[in-house]
Amino acid sequence: MTNDNLDHALAKLAERRRHAADLEQIVSHYQLEARFGIRVEIGGRVRRHGKKGTIVDTSRTGRLTRLKVLFDGTQYAVLCHVTASMEYETPTGWVLAAPVPVHCTF
Repeated sequence: MTNDNLDHALAKLAERRRHAADLEQIVSHYQLEARFGIRVEIGGRVRRHGKKGTIVDTSRTGRLTRLKVLFDGTQYAVLCHVTASMEYETPTGWVLAAPVPVHCTF
């Protein structure tokens, strides 16, 4: 294996690990699968404001993890919040995600 091939393989491995960590954070925080049967994954289909797209990447800034979505018919992925006007395609149809409920105790 050449150095270029090794570098490429290591970069792909690092990217897969980053995706796994980011998606685990999304699963843990938003609990979409447990609450709605939504599985968030690279390659998953979403719909936002009526536009359909594919999750192609994740982006983390501090504690906030967003999804990079490539909408059908576009060239560039855009950052989308996991629950802001996001619907996810599931085996039973499109499901609207909702923010994590905030429980107040007084």
